[in-house]
Amino acid sequence: PPMREITRGLLRRAGDDWGELPLIRRIARAHVDLNDLRALFYFLQRVFHRHVEWDGDPILTQLRGHAWLSLARRERRTLEMDVPDAQIRYEADRDMNEYVGRAKFDLLTAIQAGLDGDNLSAAEADLQLIRELWPPKATPPSPHNPNHGA
Repeated sequence: PPMREITRGLLRRAGDDWGELPLIRRIARAHVDLNDLRALFYFLQRVFHRHVEWDGDPILTQLRGHAWLSLARRERRTLEMDVPDAQIRYEADRDMNEYVGRAKFDLLTAIQAGLDGDNLSAAEADLQLIRELWPPKATPPSPHNPNHGA
């Protein structure tokens, strides 16, 4: 859609003003709201290159975690489509698991860094979704220790 392209262009130009963290957060949020995840990752890469000290910002970390979760959900949908190509299924499963791990790491890191308010609620909701869609796998009992995994 043309409006989306206009918005992307405006976000790119606004992102060149590297001086204010609140502006950077708003631009990152706009990328998430547009579901423009590739642009978000590229934008954050550029931001952290210029301002290394912002790499641990809890809000930017939470937004990145949410983006990883969105990518994982895309891969999950690919797997649910019953794609017959084994290579595509393998790659989708591999990527999905990687994205879930990255999402979980970023979301927990953001919470530990002092995330609060609506951002904390969003991170907790994303972690709950991860627990529901990707529950921990049970560890099979070890033949050497029958109580392991029980």
